[in-house]
Amino acid sequence: MNVNKEYVFLKDLIIPYHPMFKGYSAEQIQKALDNSLAYNVEYLVEQTLAELGGLDHTDGNHCDYADNSDCKTASIRSYGRNRCQVTIFGVSKTTRAGISYKSGDLRVVIYNPHTAKVMYYFLPHHWWVNQVITHATQGWGYILSSYHKNTDTIPEWEQFRCNSPAECALMKSTI
Repeated sequence: MNVNKEYVFLKDLIIPYHPMFKGYSAEQIQKALDNSLAYNVEYLVEQTLAELGGLDHTDGNHCDYADNSDCKTASIRSYGRNRCQVTIFGVSKTTRAGISYKSGDLRVVIYNPHTAKVMYYFLPHHWWVNQVITHATQGWGYILSSYHKNTDTIPEWEQFRCNSPAECALMKSTI
């Protein structure tokens, strides 16, 4: 089995906590993992965090939950021999009226290919909105940060790191 983001998100987060998988046999779980690319894991992650945190999943315009927070998934990418980065796309877009941001905090779920594990962060709106980089020609916003392999950290974000998916899901909105 080729381990990828979809596989790890299913194995470590979605299958253990999403109600759709409750009661699945070991054989059914293995079949789901073997076909991990067939799942819309981003949407299932949103639903799973809603389940864990008792969040009302609205899947609205600018937010995924009724508390105005949004779920974002990302992957750590290697650039060169010793450089790794994580980028959260889709946090804003440029419109005729100006820049339109996500309306609340970000519940961030990151696939780490170096450890084949999932990392969780709760980025408050007041903090992340100042980190947005706007693409020069496309107009969409993203947040970029460095990942350090030797410490398994994203130093700029460590103050917002959660130890579990439940901790990330249960964080109270700052908006």
